[in-house]
Amino acid sequence: MMSLRVLSTELAARRQRYRAAGGTRAIATNIAVDLSAPTTALPDGEPFHLRCAPRDAAERMRRLAELGFDEAILGHRGGQTESDLAAMRTLVP
Repeated sequence: MMSLRVLSTELAARRQRYRAAGGTRAIATNIAVDLSAPTTALPDGEPFHLRCAPRDAAERMRRLAELGFDEAILGHRGGQTESDLAAMRTLVP
């Protein structure tokens, strides 16, 4: 497992080290989610997050998959409603 409270630019390198050390399933964890937040860029030096519009969050999830992550654990601040959970489920096909 790999916490995404790391710099977004480090994700690919860390995933490669994990695989080189014999890791078999790369799981990204601690991904902050707020699909009602305005979309902003993921600047270098900032943690990876999904505090953005749903379309942009889906694109960020696609990029995680392209980097070789097999699973992602999302963290929604506060209580999740059924609507929140349904929206998060749509982020991946």
